[in-house]
Amino acid sequence: MKLRCHLCQKEIDVDSMGKLKGTVVREIGKRKFYYICAPCQVILHKLGKKKFLELLRDKEKARKALEEYSIDEREGKRYWKIKI
Repeated sequence: MKLRCHLCQKEIDVDSMGKLKGTVVREIGKRKFYYICAPCQVILHKLGKKKFLELLRDKEKARKALEEYSIDEREGKRYWKIKI
């Protein structure tokens, strides 16, 4: 079974044990699951679950967030730029 990330539509990697390299987000009170790949997890942690679910529902906002999502490396450290 091939799972795709609900945000970026890329195929989610699986490690040697068969576990997903990502996470699963579930809406409270619903049976809908959203599969998120490891790079998109950063956006989830930055925004929080509630705002992230709003982002997933609005495809225009999601596309804009992915365009502005980038990595900035300074002095060997990684800084994530996310503007929504």
